Amino acid sequence: MGIVDIAGRPLLVRQLQWLRDLGIEDVVVEVEIGARAHERAALLLGDDPLTARCVVIPTRSALGAHALAMRAGVSRDEPFLALCADDFVHGALELSDAPRMYRLPAPPFAPEQSPLDLEVRTLRQAPAASDDAVSSGWGARIVDLASAHALSCAVLSARAPGVVMHAAEQRAGVWLARGARVSREATLIPPVLIGNDARVFGDARIGPNVIVGPHAVIERDVAISDATVLEGTWVGEGVRARQVQLEARGATSFSDRTRTQSEDPLALTSTRNRGALLTSRLFALALVALVIVPWTLVFTLRAPLGKRIVGKIAWRGTTLHVGKIGLSWLDIVPALFDVALGRRDLVGVAQPRALELEGQRADGPPRGGALDISWALAPTGTTSTLLSMWRWYAQHKSAGLDRALYIAQWRVRWRRLVRKRGKKKTG
Repeated sequence: MGIVDIAGRPLLVRQLQWLRDLGIEDVVVEVEIGARAHERAALLLGDDPLTARCVVIPTRSALGAHALAMRAGVSRDEPFLALCADDFVHGALELSDAPRMYRLPAPPFAPEQSPLDLEVRTLRQAPAASDDAVSSGWGARIVDLASAHALSCAVLSARAPGVVMHAAEQRAGVWLARGARVSREATLIPPVLIGNDARVFGDARIGPNVIVGPHAVIERDVAISDATVLEGTWVGEGVRARQVQLEARGATSFSDRTRTQSEDPLALTSTRNRGALLTSRLFALALVALVIVPWTLVFTLRAPLGKRIVGKIAWRGTTLHVGKIGLSWLDIVPALFDVALGRRDLVGVAQPRALELEGQRADGPPRGGALDISWALAPTGTTSTLLSMWRWYAQHKSAGLDRALYIAQWRVRWRRLVRKRGKKKTG
């Protein structure tokens, strides 16, 4: 449960913050092999200051507090606090005396929870823990996604006091993190949190009890309530969701924990860049070395080719309008270097114009391909047409479609050059 979100921060990060507030500098974390173990390890081994002096011990099965302390090299008389992976605690503890047992009352927003027990121990044999010590805080056990979501909403609505929020409260119960953008036409119903660099477009209805993760995109006419949207999830136009956790490939129900897979990128997809294949990277380097560099020198000395013209191409029953590539030769060289570094696709679309109008950031949704065919999909379309065609392209993207679109655009361009030269001869 260490990766589960609690009001915009992973539970593991919340635990580390509380331990640091208690003055505990050395932390040992057991990472048991299993689902999402790599995510927990990556979080602990990152550059977050909270993970400084944090020792990660991978295990095949749970060692227990005593064995884990021995493996971490804790001295026999040194007191240590054993904290379970699913414990969320807020309050001040006195850790100088060991052994000692703390019995923390359940939080006021969840009366069905039983009190939470914490124990301070040493490795040396000692009498049983003393009587329950007094704590000024409270504790909760996060057993599933539903309990994590309930705690998050309690924090947002000020019913779980003392939890630090990494966001600004725009009005009572409405929180916006750094870089979050919400359209004026969107409706936010508290409690709700919009994460770092997330986007909410017009006519979307978010809340109550909704946590939108960092870098997520909520399109127009989306209605979400009593739900969590994970980091980097793109929720398509017109989606309705309630009492679920949404991610790029599906949704998990809060009630029965069942997961529904989604293969429709028009409904759910990822905002993360997939990068480029190795063959695309090598081809991009070849273009830079053998073709693009000398061509760039030539085209910088020539005038622009003129206005765009429109052609058509049939693709699996769909008629696509195509035109010449709107990409300057000076811009394509650094774009090809991005392909070689795996930062973008060789062929793809530019970001939908709607995202650009909302204020796109460099670390937001993925960039388009080096060879841009976005205008080929909707050369005369409106903003909504561009957005829908971008999503259609994401669903059908393949090497064959990219090749067909790209070749068709060059054919249109070639016909225009031939007509232009013919007019010059007749003139």
